[in-house]
Amino acid sequence: MSTRISTADAALLYRIPARTLRNWHAEGRITVHRDGRNLLWDCDELDQLAEQRGRGRLPRTPVMAHAL
Repeated sequence: MSTRISTADAALLYRIPARTLRNWHAEGRITVHRDGRNLLWDCDELDQLAEQRGRGRLPRTPVMAHAL
């Protein structure tokens, strides 16, 4: 099982705004896990998306990070 982090931690560590994380989830690009009211993001998926994002904009057609 991969490490999961909060939205605030993901935003700080990956320099991805919280709104972008939520948009990516809504678009089907990344999965989110819930711990009560808190959203938890999978670090492996964030690593992949951050790497893709570093090469420019993400592709228009969303691809789930874990499917890469």
